Amino acid sequence: MLLCKREAGIAAQNGDALKAEGIPPGVLAHRDETVELTLSAISEVQGVNALAPRKPLLFGGNNLTIIYGRNGAGKSAYVRILKHACGARHLGSVHSDVSKPRAAFQGCKFGYTVNGQSKELAWKLTDGIHPELSAVEVYDTRSGEVYVNRANEVAFEPGLLAFFQRLVEVCDEVARELDSEILAQVSKKPILPPVFAATAVGQWYQKVSTRTTKEEVEKYCAWSETDGSILAQLRARLAEANPKDKAAALRKQKKHLTDLANDLRRIADVLSPESCATFIAARNDARAKRQAASVDAQKVFENAPLAGVGSESWRLLWEQARKYSESEAYEGIDFPHTAGDARCVLCHQPLEDDAKERLRAFERFVKGGLEQEAQSAEQHLVDLQRTLPEVPSKETVGLHLDSAGISEEKDRQAVLDLLAVLENRRVGLVTGSKDRALSEQVDREAIALLDRLSNSLEEQALVYDADAARDNRIEVQRQLTEAEAKQWISQQKASIDAEIACLVRVAQLEEARRLTNTQALTKMKSELAEEFVTAAFIGRFEEECRKLGASYIGAEIVKSGAGKGRVFHQIRLRNNKAGVPTAEILSEGEFRIISLTAFLADVEGRRSKTPIVFDDPISSLDQDYEEATVARLVQLCKDHQVIVFTHRLSLLALLQEAARKENIEPYITAVEREPWSTGEPAPAPFEAQKPKAAINTLLDEVEKARRVWKTEGRAAYEMPAQAICSKLRKTLERIVEDDLLAGVIQRFRREVQTKNKLEKLTKISQNDTRLLDEMMSKYSSYEHSQPRDVPVQLPGPDELRADLERLQAWRDSFEMRKPAA
Repeated sequence: MLLCKREAGIAAQNGDALKAEGIPPGVLAHRDETVELTLSAISEVQGVNALAPRKPLLFGGNNLTIIYGRNGAGKSAYVRILKHACGARHLGSVHSDVSKPRAAFQGCKFGYTVNGQSKELAWKLTDGIHPELSAVEVYDTRSGEVYVNRANEVAFEPGLLAFFQRLVEVCDEVARELDSEILAQVSKKPILPPVFAATAVGQWYQKVSTRTTKEEVEKYCAWSETDGSILAQLRARLAEANPKDKAAALRKQKKHLTDLANDLRRIADVLSPESCATFIAARNDARAKRQAASVDAQKVFENAPLAGVGSESWRLLWEQARKYSESEAYEGIDFPHTAGDARCVLCHQPLEDDAKERLRAFERFVKGGLEQEAQSAEQHLVDLQRTLPEVPSKETVGLHLDSAGISEEKDRQAVLDLLAVLENRRVGLVTGSKDRALSEQVDREAIALLDRLSNSLEEQALVYDADAARDNRIEVQRQLTEAEAKQWISQQKASIDAEIACLVRVAQLEEARRLTNTQALTKMKSELAEEFVTAAFIGRFEEECRKLGASYIGAEIVKSGAGKGRVFHQIRLRNNKAGVPTAEILSEGEFRIISLTAFLADVEGRRSKTPIVFDDPISSLDQDYEEATVARLVQLCKDHQVIVFTHRLSLLALLQEAARKENIEPYITAVEREPWSTGEPAPAPFEAQKPKAAINTLLDEVEKARRVWKTEGRAAYEMPAQAICSKLRKTLERIVEDDLLAGVIQRFRREVQTKNKLEKLTKISQNDTRLLDEMMSKYSSYEHSQPRDVPVQLPGPDELRADLERLQAWRDSFEMRKPAA
């Protein structure tokens, strides 16, 4: 990168010490080094699917490792780890356990050896493909899909093409670094306000570039006191775009203030101490005169049958009776009517003499002097109360202030405080609860404030009236905008200098970036690939088709293009004249075998002895393809570490048998779904164990069952005992196949193998068959449901151990026995 920068004119620290050198003669002709790599373990897995094994998954020290696991046991999760750490055609996504919160860390530890040197790698998902582990090849269903459906880069490349690829990768790395540095060069220039875009200085500002000189910057960024005075004058002349309308609006605001001030002033006048004193005096006079009339009534009607005569309620009743008598009952006759057979206007009963006299006395009282004075004083008080003004509500006053544009909180609160004082004063005056406070003057500062604000609005309106009489406003506005733009740009001088320096830096970096273009390298590599890659790869593909029995399909490899230093090939069918996509023609099994063929042709081009990982490679394959694939995997073991993940016991058995023929001892292990997690390493499945190992396993299980027998009793013992009996029955079947019949006939295998085996059948004696028949009969009974009345009792641990040791001794003896002459 420093060399590119220096060539683009960027001075770099220590850059002068670097020198570009040519490629030494003969380097490109050097052949690839042989790298020997083996995987030994994956441990401490965290955050990958539901994996949380307590033990490491070991791959053994052999060239063939078979990892068995049922569906959901965690095999695919281990494969995903390998794909992301070692690289694969289709990586896919790696999620943490979806039943738990998202894991903060996703990764594991790898144990492996490179050229005999043991290493341990703490790897996390974000690290991506590790350089040393990138030599590991991984095949699974999705890898096969990518091979068949898309053009793919050839994995093997001779040293020359690999050298070109490395050049491309280096160029890309340098380009990425330069791109990051270019992106880091953030513009230093503030955004020009849109209002200044059409000004002369604004147009210059927008065109600042690497060609802008220091003289230009000094000229356009200059600002003096004279410039400031001119700007102030222009602003004073054009403070308002529509002064006439503004003056009218201000006077509308002023009217709201004037009306509010006048209302509050009028209310304050009415509620002044003088006015309040007059009201209080009238109220006191009415109370005094009513008191005198009430005392007089008590004297007049002291002996009246009912109390309350002369009270206010009684007087109201009396006046209503008068109105009814004179207008309806005895129209035209003065009230009360007591002549002749007159009746009471309330109860309509004839009036007796004492009642008539009582009514006449009542009327004399009502028309008496004290009562008349009391009524007159009360009416005067009512008249005064009607003159009291209503105090406007807070909402009404708030609307006035809003309309007047009064937004200062302290001003609004002063008016509202006065409003509260006036309302309290009015209520106190009417109720008589605050007579002493009513003698104090009302604080009219809020009214004075409204007057001042109103006067201020009028002064502003007069200014706008004067502005409205001026001419040439458009030109003055243009001059103002130009002056403001010049002032703004003068404040950006430091930013403009920094921007020019940044633009120069970006231009130099972009020139350095252009030096990393890989088009010429890609073209040269594509031309060389015709000679170095294509013919060899096609030959390997055809050979793999033959080995896997897929030649009849008619598939071929053709070069489909190149890009970014990579050469791509595609699988097609020779007789596909209709041009239908290959994946739509092949059956599922053919699809699988062709993708496997392409994968093997790809990886077999490597000289290095590196691991190849297969995830259920025989899925969807028939018996012929299965056996051919198994034979090919065992053949690969001679030069590579082969790791096979599978859920099929048939594949496990086929691999064991094929490996035995080649004198290869496979390492067999398993993964299980445990209560705490999936992917927990476990011993090889019992079904895969040979008779000798199976007997030893059962002897260990008998001792575990014995401990249950002793600590928990027979009921708890029956469960492990039943499992031991079942496994012993399966072991007897394997002994018949492997030992008694010498492997001539086996399950999961179609052919009958007789070579060097038939003579071993002569070792069989009648005692052998009797022993095995006895054992088979005994332990078959534990496999079936028994009658309820005579159930078969499961053997105790001593009996089980005795049978196993008897069987073990027989097998050792039979193995040492020589065939009959």
